[in-house]
Amino acid sequence: MSSEHDAAIQAAADGLAQIRDEMETTARRYLAAVIDAFAEWAPAMARRRVQVNAQRLTERPDAVASFKHAVERMAERPNALVAKHLDVDKLWPHRNEESLRSMSTTPGGHPGISYVPHSARAERLKDPLASLCGELVPLLIEHGIEDGRGYQVPWHRQYEHRGAGGLEPTDLYTWASDDSPLASEAMATAARRYEDLARAACAKNAERAAAEKAKAEDRVGNLWDQA
Repeated sequence: MSSEHDAAIQAAADGLAQIRDEMETTARRYLAAVIDAFAEWAPAMARRRVQVNAQRLTERPDAVASFKHAVERMAERPNALVAKHLDVDKLWPHRNEESLRSMSTTPGGHPGISYVPHSARAERLKDPLASLCGELVPLLIEHGIEDGRGYQVPWHRQYEHRGAGGLEPTDLYTWASDDSPLASEAMATAARRYEDLARAACAKNAERAAAEKAKAEDRVGNLWDQA
């Protein structure tokens, strides 16, 4: 029976490795979708903020023009900004072997219920997306479009950042997720697929755990019989 259990354990491990690879592919697909979305979002939102502040900007065409050009330059390099805020290992549990292997099918670790761990849910990306969009705020301030009030990162998140090694200037700002949030169908599709794969990883972990439990029970049973 031990060889049968070993085969089941190995099959679960192999299946989990395959799922991990697909999760990375899906993560890359999501990041690519964010890059495309941000390249469109930034100029559109910048234009909106100029219009919102139209009364104070009608006599400042140079400021509007310089702001527009700065935003266009930022929108031309979305890859680096997306990498900074979202291509971060802690946001993708499949990149950590322990996190991946500890995913369970329910909060209590019991199989049988479809459950996506918090570490893999799309909601985990809400704050990083808001911080990515917050990259627009220093430009609003620099070119006199707005003063930046209302965009500050909450104090407790500033403290967390300091504990991790300090804040960069652009990390001080975040964009309210309900104010024209950065989103696209491609992003949503990839996020849903990642959650589906997380469920599959949970199932493989449950299979491995069941096989390991059965193996241990058989081993102890044999010890009893041989005693």
